[in-house]
Parts: sequence; structure tokens; C-alpha cells
Amino acid sequence: MEEKIEMIGIKAVKIILCFAVFLLIVTALFNYFSYSLVKERLMESYAELRENEIKELSFSISQAIDEPILAMSRRGMVYDIDKCDKELNLSLRTLKYGMNGVVDDVIYINEKGMAEVVIPYSENKLDLNYSNEPFFMELKNGEIRFIRDYVNNGSIKLIIAVPVLLAKECNPNGSNFKGVIVSTLDMSNIFDLVLGHFNSEKTPDYVAVLNSEGNILYHINNDYIGKSYSEVVDKAVYPAAWDVINKSLEGGEGYGVYAFYSHKKGIYEQQQNVTKIMAYGPMSIKDLRWTMQIILPLNELVDYSGVSYILYLTLFNLFIVLIIIISFVILLTTGLSHYKRHYKIDYAGHQRKRR
Repeated sequence: MEEKIEMIGIKAVKIILCFAVFLLIVTALFNYFSYSLVKERLMESYAELRENEIKELSFSISQAIDEPILAMSRRGMVYDIDKCDKELNLSLRTLKYGMNGVVDDVIYINEKGMAEVVIPYSENKLDLNYSNEPFFMELKNGEIRFIRDYVNNGSIKLIIAVPVLLAKECNPNGSNFKGVIVSTLDMSNIFDLVLGHFNSEKTPDYVAVLNSEGNILYHINNDYIGKSYSEVVDKAVYPAAWDVINKSLEGGEGYGVYAFYSHKKGIYEQQQNVTKIMAYGPMSIKDLRWTMQIILPLNELVDYSGVSYILYLTLFNLFIVLIIIISFVILLTTGLSHYKRHYKIDYAGHQRKRR
């Protein structure tokens, strides 16, 4: 009888332990998948917010570029060809110094492709022949504007050109093309004005801007500006980062997660293989095909949102369940021991009575 009770007790303990292990596994899996789902939804929400922000920032940059384009277009409409040079000299000077810090220079090129007005004055640029330049040829063939980006000594420049047109009523039978106004914009100042708050030390995220060829136009690391991302990201070492950047250059919206050797900001500057989330979207700026990326260490997003507490809750739940199981097993084994002891006493007393 004693052995049978002990066997029943052992079976009960085994059953309870198996159930406990099963319960622990189910709890752990449930919390893990809950964490994964919540984390995925968090990243999607973050990307949606950033995509809307990219549209707003893109619009602000577009407005900053629009201002000199509109000013140049207004000055490009001529009503008296005899006063063209004099009036353009004065109006372009006003344009240049009214936008000092944004506009590097302004040049009027006549219909033959020769530079006639250069502000600020530069003897090296005066009388240069621009007739074979792409912007001159395109505008002469009827385009309404020309915009291209390029890198000069680590700074991003924008060439903007508009045609100079004689009003049709002034020359109804002849060509109304009378040349080109071309200007160089310093995009570094515009980027700093619109995006500078992102790349300050106040937040852990930063902004990068790339053109359609993958050249970096704006980045928190000034050493990267003007370089192709293929020079900065080693495809063999960081294939995930390469894939996310490539996808961002396709012109769509989205996000991606990847690890990189560092995050040049705050406490992350010296850390290795920082996991980041990148939200990206196209920038609608005239004829340009640029992409804006907003990059953030993933754990900053997780910690700030409180999602990480799901993991802590999982560990706490497992600990509580474990304590309950251990307590129950101890109580069961203690109860069996008491039962066996009382059974022996009662059995011995019963045997004495029979004698």
C-alpha cells in the first residue's frame, strides 16, 4: 500500500511538472510572438509618421528652391531688348544679394551662348562660351527650366537655369529666345536650414539625402557628402544595409532594418553593429529625383515606445509561474510525506490491536 501511494505521488509530480513545462513554453511563445507583432506594428507606424514628415520637409526644400527660380523667371521676361543688358544687370544683382548665402552667382548668357553679365563680377567667367552646355541647349530648344545637382569641394550645388524671352508683342515675327539666366545655389545652407534640427545632438535620429545615382547630398557625417553610398557601405560586410538603401532609391516609400558598424551620434558613435531602422521616401522637387532617409537606432524606438516591457513582463510571468509550480510540488511532496508517516502510525496501531 505504501509503495502504491508513493507511485501515485511520483506520477502526480511528473504530471504537474510536465504541465508546468508546457505552460511555461506556451507563455514564453505567446509573449514572444506578441512582442514580435507589436514591434512590427511599431516599426510600420514609425515609418508612416516619417514618410509624412519626409513629404513636409520635401515641400519646404522645394519652396526654398522655388524662390530663386521664380525670381529668375520674372527677370527673364524682357519687353525692351535694347535695355536688356542694363536691366538684367541691375535686377540680377538684386537677386544675388537678396539671396546671399543661398545663391552663389548669377550669369546672363545671350542668345549666342556668350556670358554678358556675371554677378559677382568675375573676369574669368565673362565672355565665356556656354553654347554647348546642356542647360543652354535644352532651354534654347524650348524647355522652361533646367535643374541639376553636382558636388563641388564637398558641397552640394544646384545649377538652375531659365530662358530669357522677349515678349511676343515686341517681336511677333522673330525668335523670342534671347538667352539664359543661370545661377548656382548652395544646397548645403538650404539643407541645414530645413533639416539641421534632425542632425543636431538633441535627438538620436538623423537625415540623409541621396540623388538618383546614389550620391550622398546630405548626411550627418560630412565626410560622406559627395560620395556614392557604394563607397561608404561595404556590400560584402553589410548586405542588409546595401539592400535597404538600394530599395530606397527605387522611388517608393517604406522602411528597412539593418545593422551597421556605428551610428555617428551621441552614445552610439563608438558602438559596433548598431541595428537601425530607416524610413525613406521620395522628394518631390521639380525635375530632381532625390530620396530622403531618416535613420534611428532600433532600440531607441523600442525603449521609447515601451514595447520592451513585454519582454520584462514575459520574464516576470515565467518567474511567477515557476514559483507557483515549485511551491505546489513542495506542498505535494510534503503532504505525501505526512500522509505516509501517518499511514505507518495508523497501520502499526491497527496491527497491535489485532494482536
